[in-house]
Amino acid sequence: MAVITRSAPERHDESTAETTLRAPVESGGRLLYLDRLRIWLTMEVVLHHVAMAFGAGGLAFYYVDLPDAIVSRNLLVFVLVNQAWFMGAFFLVAGYFTPGSLDRKGTAAFLRSRLIRLGIPLVVFTAVLNPIAMTGWFHVDEQLGPMTWDTFDYVDTVRMGPTWFLALLLIFSFGYALWRMVVGPRVADPAGGSFPGLLWILAFVVVLAATEYLLRMVLIIGESWGGFPSLAYLPQYLGMFVVGTIASQRGWLRSLPATTGIVGLVAAAAATVVLFPLAFSGEWFSMELTEALNDAMGDGTWQSAVYAAWDAALVVGLSLGLIVVLRATAHREGALGRFLTDTSYGTYIVHIPIVVYTAVLVGNTDLSHTGRLILTAVIAVPVSFLAAAAVSSIPGADHVLGSRRQRRRRQTASAHHEPGPTHGEVAIETSDLGRTFGEFEAVKGVNLSVRRGELFSLLGPNGAGKTTTIRMLCCLLQPSGGSARVAGFDTEFDPIEVKRRVAVSPQETAVAEHLNAWENLSLMARLHGFDREKTRRRSEELLEMLGLSGRADERVKNYSGGMKRRLSIAMALVSDPEVLFLDEPTLGLDPQSRRGLWEHIEKLKGQITIVLTTHYLEEADALADRIAIIDGGEVVALGTPDELKELVPDGQTTVIEAEVDDKALNALRDRFGSARRCDGSVVVDDPDIDLEDVIDVLRPLGVEVHASYRNRVTLDDVFVHLTGRQLRE
Repeated sequence: MAVITRSAPERHDESTAETTLRAPVESGGRLLYLDRLRIWLTMEVVLHHVAMAFGAGGLAFYYVDLPDAIVSRNLLVFVLVNQAWFMGAFFLVAGYFTPGSLDRKGTAAFLRSRLIRLGIPLVVFTAVLNPIAMTGWFHVDEQLGPMTWDTFDYVDTVRMGPTWFLALLLIFSFGYALWRMVVGPRVADPAGGSFPGLLWILAFVVVLAATEYLLRMVLIIGESWGGFPSLAYLPQYLGMFVVGTIASQRGWLRSLPATTGIVGLVAAAAATVVLFPLAFSGEWFSMELTEALNDAMGDGTWQSAVYAAWDAALVVGLSLGLIVVLRATAHREGALGRFLTDTSYGTYIVHIPIVVYTAVLVGNTDLSHTGRLILTAVIAVPVSFLAAAAVSSIPGADHVLGSRRQRRRRQTASAHHEPGPTHGEVAIETSDLGRTFGEFEAVKGVNLSVRRGELFSLLGPNGAGKTTTIRMLCCLLQPSGGSARVAGFDTEFDPIEVKRRVAVSPQETAVAEHLNAWENLSLMARLHGFDREKTRRRSEELLEMLGLSGRADERVKNYSGGMKRRLSIAMALVSDPEVLFLDEPTLGLDPQSRRGLWEHIEKLKGQITIVLTTHYLEEADALADRIAIIDGGEVVALGTPDELKELVPDGQTTVIEAEVDDKALNALRDRFGSARRCDGSVVVDDPDIDLEDVIDVLRPLGVEVHASYRNRVTLDDVFVHLTGRQLRE
């Protein structure tokens, strides 16, 4: 049935103005394997700080209990291994999503978003959560030097703690935006570039190790500078962030060979077995690590060079290996997975006070030191995720923490607009999608659900918001509000994946007229990474499909308008997209060429999903499975052509063959309630009016009536019924 989304005006006056922590595996547009990696890393962070709270080698900023020498050494090894790779992996993931976010939002909106999502949590933790955690010292045994209210100094507790990561990521983000302003737009490889070979990976590891070694001559591991506790790893963090941005641009995560990941895991394990103990002069098995530890942390020693080589090999190898493993195993996302993904970022921010006070409470038990440590870990990890979920439910916090709950709530709330198909059948789904330009609201809360394989038409006058909607669905324009999912991917979080699965034939005929059809298609195919044989095969197929084979060798400048449009559609189809957007495909064509193009579009129906924007009523009526009528940026009705026509009372109209001026048209409206001009005639919604009554109205005005007859309702009648004016007005 047709769905009306806003009421039509009761009266019509012609003078009225028109008013961003999957081969990708996807779930609602997310990269599941990167989601799993972020969850893993977040849990590692929590466990890392649990180990530090229980005295890992004397490195902690806060102690609950000092362990014996054996436990201290074991915790120290755990902390050192963690520190050597997990934050670098975090920067890799952050870098991967940075280019798409900047492309989607633009520089100003991107930086504003980063200030909100990184800056606010940084300030909240530094000024509130860390002081709360530091008061845990009040509960520590006297032998560990507890803080008292007399010695409490709030200013001394204002520290970044683990949120130094947010501060450094904010700096990297501003640096990337500045670099993009200098070098211009990036050129992405839509087909996904080949992953670098092992020699390139080895070269990166060597350069990374060398720069870390040099930096640690002046800034050893463990020394804090400017509030940043881990700047001795700065080359790693910056290097992994940069690699993430390049991987996003060139599609490296899609093309990462499984064998490369396996080699990475083997290399990481071998480095840990050989280089890690060597960095401690073979003494990491002993109970006395003080001197060996100092040598490995920096200051230009040979041990620090070995240590730098080890952590560089570990972060690269382990990151590659985990991505391959998780990519192969992350096949679906259940409720628990969605919960952990949604709360990972919040968990990173809120976990420190939870770790501290859990350790304090557990410290009052009679368990051994190891028992208290394990119990703290078992409690702190889930409680931190639950606390993050509670924080994200605070009004406004969800926007800062960036979880998907808010989008799911919007989608649920908007479900009454269009019942739509089930998720597996959906090609496009929007929820309250909107776009403003200054004070002008071009698209107003559009809710659509387009089935896979259907030809869906957006019908409306020029300026209704059709092209703006298409640009948002293609990730060419950032929405001002709402969300959209295309081909299973969220346009906000996975624009690159969306672009790989869609194609657009724009209003302007986008062909190179100095080339022939073969050359145009070959150019497009090579841009998509096709080899010569695949290019030839695909070009032949499309030329035959769209009736251009006979003139494929002729320069396009000699083509008719209809042929150019067909070639433009063929070029859009080269990549074999899941969704094809045809934006006013017959605009400017003569009626014969228009109908010829319809025949070719009909051949595509059912093969792929097609979204057709048009202001030609007969075009939408002839081609579309379903139509959304758009007026003033809003969807005013949605349904099949027949369902929409049923919205007009009685389904028939009376056509009066007469040329009328405004005075005569108003006279007919006064007598019969409605009247409008249409192709040299007058249409009245009442199908039962008598010809004599029409003549009685028009004869005194000097209007000659040639004939009148009943006519089936058209989409123009539907548009008038819904909006109070004709589509062409």
